[in-house]
Amino acid sequence: MASTGSFSEANKVTTTVQRVAKNAAALYVGQGFVALLNLLLLVFLARELGSAALGKWAFAINFTAIAAVFLDMGFDALIVREVARDRSSSSKYVGNIVIMKAVLSIVVFGLIALFATLMNFPHDTTLTVLILGVYIILNALSTVFMQIFQAFERMEYSAFLSVVGQLIITSVGLAFIFSGHGVVAVASACVIAGLFKLIVSFLLCSKRFAKPHIEIDLDFWKSAAKSGLAVAMLPVSAIISVRTDTIILSLIKTDAEVGWYNAANILPLGLGDIPMILMFALLPLMSTSFLASPGSLRTIYEKSFTYLLMLGLGMAAGMCLLSGRIIPLLYGGEFEPSIVALQILSWRLFFTFLSVPLSFTLISMNKQNQMAMAVALSAVANIILNLILIPPLSYKGAAIASLGTGAVTLTFCFYMVSKHLYRLPLHRLAIKPLVACLPMGMLIHWGESINLALLIGLAAALYFLILYLIKAVSREDIKVVREAIGGPQSGESLAKEETNNQPPTRSLNGRSQ
Repeated sequence: MASTGSFSEANKVTTTVQRVAKNAAALYVGQGFVALLNLLLLVFLARELGSAALGKWAFAINFTAIAAVFLDMGFDALIVREVARDRSSSSKYVGNIVIMKAVLSIVVFGLIALFATLMNFPHDTTLTVLILGVYIILNALSTVFMQIFQAFERMEYSAFLSVVGQLIITSVGLAFIFSGHGVVAVASACVIAGLFKLIVSFLLCSKRFAKPHIEIDLDFWKSAAKSGLAVAMLPVSAIISVRTDTIILSLIKTDAEVGWYNAANILPLGLGDIPMILMFALLPLMSTSFLASPGSLRTIYEKSFTYLLMLGLGMAAGMCLLSGRIIPLLYGGEFEPSIVALQILSWRLFFTFLSVPLSFTLISMNKQNQMAMAVALSAVANIILNLILIPPLSYKGAAIASLGTGAVTLTFCFYMVSKHLYRLPLHRLAIKPLVACLPMGMLIHWGESINLALLIGLAAALYFLILYLIKAVSREDIKVVREAIGGPQSGESLAKEETNNQPPTRSLNGRSQ
């Protein structure tokens, strides 16, 4: 009987790994297409309309993205966490939070319009901001339904909507650009995509998951606002860290300088979604593990952090070394000043890869208050650094401020997770990835005459080959990947890793378990 029970447990763990891998793969593929389509749009916008137009577009996008945070208020992560634990509550969460976001939309759009009018921006900049204000409202409402897909672990629906929405923005936006229109027309393409996502996400949610029960439950509103507000500090910190610099730069410097900075920031921002996607796929599992098996939560945290460290370090080092070839290829000679900004921002990407698993671990443990403290500190640091560095250093100062903010966020979140769950041995985890970076860097340095796409592929292959040869990846990790993609189904190694290899963990009161 013991053997049967062990086999059953092993199969259960294997199924869980495969489910998480499937969901993560759907989101990665979807976000990969979204990032490529968005990059395509921005590259042609920059090439056809110039750095000043890119600067105006960047300001409008970043300003409305900050406003969009106040439409979320942490409700999206709250839906995933709570509905993953109790799927019967999905109708209530959707029905109430849609109404809450609709009310917030009126207030937020009014503030956007007031600000855009008072600042006396150029006419096309003001119109772009207002149109994108409509888009963020449509997007905020559709996100409610898409979070239900996340909670039910059917991420392929979210991936589908994201890809088709971005396809609409890119195709319609490019049609406008090549027809001689400017950033206002491109913003209109976003509204078309927003309407599509809202309608289709509502229909999918209603027919396949949960029919929204529209109601106004003030007690629920109060409870959701209280819980969500602390959770909201994570996206607030992320938005302030990557958007405020553009706003301040726009108010102090020229549109061209804003364009140079954002041309460099496009790649780090896009690649920064990689750890977010993985952790969103893991969040339902982490939330349930916190209640049922703290040891399993520690395993998920340690594995995700380790792999994201390896991936993030390789990406950051490669991007920094190749920035002198990437910028001219994408944007042309007008954007040569963007090279130094990309060299700096590539290391901010590394900090993002490390901070995201820490942040999501805190969320899964209901440590919203600690998250609030971390992000408040990061937000203050970002604003201060930008105000100090942008006047004398322009876009270079904005890049340095972004890097400093990333360091503050990482340090504080690492301290909190170490205190409440487990302290990772960073020095041990970082040694082998650093060793693998050395031959990769030499290949990039000596491969100046190699085609850029081929060089990137060779550098990545060499990096991961070295990691494999120096055993940065364990046998158990390889088995996890094999089983996740449909390999051997015994799952015994996974079961052992989950149950037998767990050192004592800390409970929330600090005692060992």
